[in-house]
Amino acid sequence: MTLLEAARVLLEAVPKDASVARLLDTVNQACSMVLMGEQVWRVTARPPKGRDGSNWQLRYFPPPGHGRPGKEGQPYQRSAGTACAEDAVRAAEREERRLNGSRLTFLDVIERHVAWREADPEQAPNTLAAYRTALKKARSLQVARVSKQELLEARDALRADGLAPRTVNLTFALWRKAWAWALERGLVDEDWPRIRRLREPPTKRRPCTPAELEALLDVFRVYRGGEFYPYWLLLAELGARRGEVHQLREEDLDRESGVVTFRAEVTKTRRKRLAHVAPEVLELVPRGEPGRRLFSWSPPTLTRSWKHAIRVAGLDGEALTPHSLRRAWITDAFEAELPLNHIMRQVGHVKAQVTLGYQANARDQRVRESALRVRAYRDLPPPQDPPQNCGGGSAKVRATKEPQVQDTTGCCEASARVGRANCKWEVALPLSLVTSLPHKDLVVLGQALAMIQSGEQLQALQALVRSPELCQAVAELKVKPD
Repeated sequence: MTLLEAARVLLEAVPKDASVARLLDTVNQACSMVLMGEQVWRVTARPPKGRDGSNWQLRYFPPPGHGRPGKEGQPYQRSAGTACAEDAVRAAEREERRLNGSRLTFLDVIERHVAWREADPEQAPNTLAAYRTALKKARSLQVARVSKQELLEARDALRADGLAPRTVNLTFALWRKAWAWALERGLVDEDWPRIRRLREPPTKRRPCTPAELEALLDVFRVYRGGEFYPYWLLLAELGARRGEVHQLREEDLDRESGVVTFRAEVTKTRRKRLAHVAPEVLELVPRGEPGRRLFSWSPPTLTRSWKHAIRVAGLDGEALTPHSLRRAWITDAFEAELPLNHIMRQVGHVKAQVTLGYQANARDQRVRESALRVRAYRDLPPPQDPPQNCGGGSAKVRATKEPQVQDTTGCCEASARVGRANCKWEVALPLSLVTSLPHKDLVVLGQALAMIQSGEQLQALQALVRSPELCQAVAELKVKPD
């Protein structure tokens, strides 16, 4: 079977208004029929030739040596059991998978997914570029099948090539989405194995502070006659993406009301949105011709102007990028306690968790103010300095049956076990008195406290009256449970 014959067989089931992606899939199938030595079953759905309401037909194209007995390799038909065209097409796909099994490789899945995205006119250019890059990495690694072992080896190979953990995680995320796309359409039967993400080092990038933003704008105001100043000022005031501001036209600006319209084809989400800015900011933006961009510089030129401003202002170029202006706008919006839905509409976020992720950029000063607000809410008493230990102070004594005295910090501590239970008390005694007591008197004191705790007050009195020093200590001590 030649490639032309294979394509002719497969195109019988393709409708006239089929999309480009469907035609590409048909060509790929025709190529696989020829490359695999014709050992592939093909099943197509054909419309009924009879009256309306008749069942569709499934036409089988067996490889040589397969098919009906005595008629191996010859096409034949069977009823699809349905009068619905979509159900008949799905039945043909199920029969083809049943007869052939899952023959798509990992690379086939990625290639088909990229072709499907390229045929979609609503796909963002950055998204297509990311998937094309992921396809190049898949071709270079030559992963035979989707197994945990082979994918881990592929991940190690990407790290050995010098890719950062964040880039490797992004590549695997795109591969996983492509595989889920194929699994949903029944092109593959295996699930994507569960693989843990690589640990990513914390990023140094952060939003600009108000002082840093003012310093940058001061540089742009004088650099090359201030020609870049309107662009960077508008970017900082809108909180938009660089590409969105770069593609603005004169008809997108309502200079009187301060409304900026971002067209659907220039936004990342492919959705039209309105952003608001002070009218006096739009007055600084030079007027342009209808249908042409307001800012004609190339992206590399704008990047060079940013690096120049960072260098002149003496700021950290690794921590501050043009996207830091967008981070700063969202961070300031949260600190100004703007509603979440208003922030999302201004910056063009579809998912709330993306916007909430910018809350991690809270500045230290605002965190300190929040901490003080929590303390004020609790209504705690003002903090006081602890009393200093001196000659007229008090000592803490933990007295038990066999006291062991340790005097290391100006306090006397004695601890032991009393009787059958762990009976301990905290005793406040004058420091001068405790340090003057001999060890044997401390032992007697511990025994007396144990007797008092167990209700043997008489025996405790008899033990204490043996020493005048202990009598004075009992008169001054204060006992409370530990």
